[in-house]
Amino acid sequence: MSLQKKTCEYDCDNTSIETHNDICEQANLIIQNVDISLAKNKSQRRLLEHDALLIHLMETVFPELINDHDILFKVQSWMSHLHRPSWFERSELKKENNHE
Repeated sequence: MSLQKKTCEYDCDNTSIETHNDICEQANLIIQNVDISLAKNKSQRRLLEHDALLIHLMETVFPELINDHDILFKVQSWMSHLHRPSWFERSELKKENNHE
């Protein structure tokens, strides 16, 4: 019995693994392109990265995956509530930097 190395945390076939890897690459590119100059600590930086990923999901990924406009609206509405803490944090960071 040979042991195969698991390359995906899910039970993936090769096509799914390629898709998973493509998504990981996209996510890493988005995170690398985040302007973290406003972040004063690791927590704020992570929140800005999270913010960028959520925006990418809402504006790019979901519209490509979901053709039903009613479902897309519901998903994007829920995502906007998930996005709210990041949005508030980002606006607070901008206020702090403008007052310095």
